[in-house]
Amino acid sequence: MTQVIPGAEVSTNTLLQIAASLEQSSEHPLARAIVDSAKGKNLPVLPAENFVSTTGGGISGTVSRRKVLVGKERFIEEAGTKIALELQANARTVVWIATEGKANGILGIADPIKETTPGAIEALHGLEWK
Repeated sequence: MTQVIPGAEVSTNTLLQIAASLEQSSEHPLARAIVDSAKGKNLPVLPAENFVSTTGGGISGTVSRRKVLVGKERFIEEAGTKIALELQANARTVVWIATEGKANGILGIADPIKETTPGAIEALHGLEWK
């Protein structure tokens, strides 16, 4: 998790908590990053209901009796939410969060380079391709 950028009506911790609460039901690698970030800040992950995953778009469900959407900007827009936030992120992946039909903020997520990556790349360069 590189950035948590809330809208005007929600705090950074609340935005992350809402997203993590819904993402706990997802098997996507980005979901793990969101849930791990919330747990790392000791934010309680709340129960989620009516979880639905849309391949290539995002997820939806209910957290604390509020309809929540987490996913790509287009997924949020197609669900009928007006994107009213003027936010920018420098992360490689941007995840949008909306509750009750209103965009609340974005999460920026990047996959850091692992310590083993340079060695793996060097080994690949040394392979003979046939």
